[in-house]
Amino acid sequence: MVLIKYPATQYCDGLRGPLIVYDEDDSHASLYDVDDESTVITLTDWYHEKAKTITSGATTPNSTLINGLGRYSAGNETTLAVVNVTQGTRQVGNVSATPSYSMQINPWETTVAMFLEFAFSDGIFTVNGVEYVPPTVPVLLQILSGAQTADSLLPSGSIISLPRNATVELSMTGGVNSEQHPMHLHGHTFSVVRAAGASDYNFVNPIRRDVVNAGDSTDNVTIRFTTDNPGPWIFHCHIDWHLEEGFAVVFAERTDEWNSTIHPTEQWDNLCPTYDALSSDDL
Repeated sequence: MVLIKYPATQYCDGLRGPLIVYDEDDSHASLYDVDDESTVITLTDWYHEKAKTITSGATTPNSTLINGLGRYSAGNETTLAVVNVTQGTRQVGNVSATPSYSMQINPWETTVAMFLEFAFSDGIFTVNGVEYVPPTVPVLLQILSGAQTADSLLPSGSIISLPRNATVELSMTGGVNSEQHPMHLHGHTFSVVRAAGASDYNFVNPIRRDVVNAGDSTDNVTIRFTTDNPGPWIFHCHIDWHLEEGFAVVFAERTDEWNSTIHPTEQWDNLCPTYDALSSDDL
């Protein structure tokens, strides 16, 4: 059901919204796994002038809004609605003044599956065969300064680019150098869908952490997180000696958004001159 205000075409100007009325004896209740404000998607036509100034009767709207947000061909790239859904849940309401809508959600692959192979040899840890050596210019500054593109970030082989709005499913080697390593991810908390010592995956109610034990060599520890936070996020062993020995990798997440979403302060700008002024004995 749609809550509307008809007089004086106020409906066309946006005075409208969804009103869900529940019937305890609804014979179709089984069609809705969840039915609350989180599952409502509104489709709306939008006119770029007040309805009372439109004199041609039924007219073509300038744009279409989903949950109150949208874009049109001559406009700016404004924010779009993001709807987080659980498979099988649905509730769509058409609150437009004129058109009818045919709605379709195209299938797409949103899971980025990866395996990180940890190894140790000659006093050096590697991730996928590469030792992490800190770059002379931090990864974030490489992008913000325009010195590097996403596919040429340094250190080479230690930067993994991640797209936006994807679910990263990450599995890793356990028991490297006969030790259990605490692996820490910056920028996110993640779901531990398979913990050390477990043989099953838990996708229903996994624990949420930012550090996970990689376990023994017989384990296949797996974590999941969503790429909803643009930035360079290091994933490393939390034993400092191991980090110093190269046990790390950096996820470069949504690099195309860094310049527009990350705004360093004056204090950040002062870091490089301060660092450059240090003597070799200070480093």
